Amino acid sequence: MGDSTQSVLRLQQHMIPALRAEFDSAIAQLSTAVVDLRTRGYLPEAWLGDEISMGVFEHYTRRAFDEHESSYNALVGYLAELTRVRDTLQRMEEQYLRNEDAADARFRRT
Repeated sequence: MGDSTQSVLRLQQHMIPALRAEFDSAIAQLSTAVVDLRTRGYLPEAWLGDEISMGVFEHYTRRAFDEHESSYNALVGYLAELTRVRDTLQRMEEQYLRNEDAADARFRRT
C-alpha cells in the first residue's frame, strides 16, 4: 500500500549538455503539437446545429480540452514536466561549473 519506488538517474557533467539539448528538442516538438491541437483540434461549433451534433460537440470539447484529465491538459502537463526536467538539468550544469571554478580557484591558491 503506498509502496513507491524512485529511480535515480546519475549523470556525469559531460553528459548534461547533450541530454538538455534532447529535452529542448522534445519541448519544441511538443509545444508545436500543443499549439496545433489547440488551434486545429478545437471544434468551433456544432456542425449541423441539431441536438445530436450539439451533444457530440459538447462531449468532444469536454473530453478533449476542458476536463482536468483531458487529452489536451495531459499534453500540457507533459510539456510542463519536460520543461521542469530541462530546467533542473540546466541548474545542475551551472552548479557543476560553479564547483569546478571554485576548485580551480582553490588549486591555484595552493
